[in-house]
Amino acid sequence: MRSQFLPDVSPTYAGYIAWRGLVDEADLSSATREALCNYFSFSLPEGEQMLGYPVAGLNEALAAGERRFNFVWYRPAAIDGALNELLTDIDGVSHALSIPPNKFGPKLSRVWGRTRAGCSRPSSPKSFKGRSSRLSRRYKISKRPRWPSGRRTVLIGDAAFVARPHVGAGVTKAAADAWALVEALKNEEHLDGALMSFEAPRLAVGRSIVARARRLGAYMQAQINTAEEKRAAELHRSPQAVMAETASMAFLEET
Repeated sequence: MRSQFLPDVSPTYAGYIAWRGLVDEADLSSATREALCNYFSFSLPEGEQMLGYPVAGLNEALAAGERRFNFVWYRPAAIDGALNELLTDIDGVSHALSIPPNKFGPKLSRVWGRTRAGCSRPSSPKSFKGRSSRLSRRYKISKRPRWPSGRRTVLIGDAAFVARPHVGAGVTKAAADAWALVEALKNEEHLDGALMSFEAPRLAVGRSIVARARRLGAYMQAQINTAEEKRAAELHRSPQAVMAETASMAFLEET
């Protein structure tokens, strides 16, 4: 959809990939449940990040033991190195974005383990494969979009701004966009005027989220291309900075 309305805007690889998925809390050992399942947990090996937190289980169950544990593991993968091998599924098919959950195989777990030799703790994600898992490359939009005029289609939420997930703003951003659009349509007599009054504040919020997510993810990139990325990478190598700022929405009060 985005390419139809914004053909000059395209995503570029951010320099790292994510293995994410869900595991039933009941399938974890009692020690693992006690250590992880009541917390927003971080593991921060050099240049990587793994985080996890409990979410609702089957039929929105929230009782301890009936929930699921959601995990995400980020790690760098050079586009001219390990990336292609890590995005090749059990049938030998190379994927541009992510591998479907039913296309994982033992080889992929071995490749992942082999290419993370520099980490301090040689654990393997296969123990957390769980009910549904997905390996995907992380994208960013290099050119910040504007909503096109003269159309009756408006892009909102992640369709309008592709931010890396570290800010945890996807649902909030989409809901706020939808609310702002409704208010603009109610308060303006003409469609073009409504879209113009909707656009300016939402562009500011979207740009702020994209910029913040880039800063939070910079230290995990396989390559750092700009001085700004280098400064952000150095700042967020600190575990304290990562844990204080990941999934924090306080910065939106400034926009």
